[in-house]
Amino acid sequence: MACGLPVITADTSSLPEVVVDGETGLLCAPDDVAAFVRAARALHADGQHWLGMRGRARQRAALTFDQRALLDRYLRLWQGEIRFSH
Repeated sequence: MACGLPVITADTSSLPEVVVDGETGLLCAPDDVAAFVRAARALHADGQHWLGMRGRARQRAALTFDQRALLDRYLRLWQGEIRFSH
């Protein structure tokens, strides 16, 4: 996604939090090789959809996973969870 490419990945663990199915990539059932093949073929067959996903993937990666944005989120989380003694 950071390279501006749609992602094809398994619909498991935290991956659906990263990839928005149909928007920034495609989610497939884990261990379903045929689903991964269909997803790759679908992207190959629809260049316009692929281009749109490509831009949205890059944008999501930049906005959601930027180092500064992540650091800010972690700091807010820790400040809310940890009481600092002075």
